[in-house]
Amino acid sequence: MQDIFQSVHKYLKTGKYGSVLGMLFEPNGKILRMRYRSDRSDENHAWYLVGDIYFRRKDYRRAARAFKHSLRCYPYDGDALWALGDCYSEVNRPTLAEQYYRKAMRYCGRNNKAMLLFNLANSFLDQGKFYRSICLYRLIPRHNKELARRVDKNFSSAKKGVIPRQRQN
Repeated sequence: MQDIFQSVHKYLKTGKYGSVLGMLFEPNGKILRMRYRSDRSDENHAWYLVGDIYFRRKDYRRAARAFKHSLRCYPYDGDALWALGDCYSEVNRPTLAEQYYRKAMRYCGRNNKAMLLFNLANSFLDQGKFYRSICLYRLIPRHNKELARRVDKNFSSAKKGVIPRQRQN
């Protein structure tokens, strides 16, 4: 059986996002082509790709809408939940970002947990919940040097945000 997304993925690699959207949508630009709506799994993937394209274009409102469509097809898609959290993070809605990162934690594989935990900790930091962010930053494995550098930087920012408690005499 031929992968119906083969040519879509090929164009994605070239960065021709407008062409990819043209491949995924009917000419009116509002409805997915029938071939991508034939089953829920394909429709989920098609909407995820649409969301990814809009996210790359920094059109976070449209990206969030596409990821929500993706989740209507398959509500347990950890990647779509994560991406929706990223959309809300980008538009400075850290409480909503936190909500979707928490949901994504239930469904994402172990390989992604460190980065997802980092994003969740960042959502706490953005909300001014410094103690929570510090606790999460401490849980993140430091195997990846770039991630470790980012964790340490944000951990320091969170520590600066914590007001030392006054001793009661």
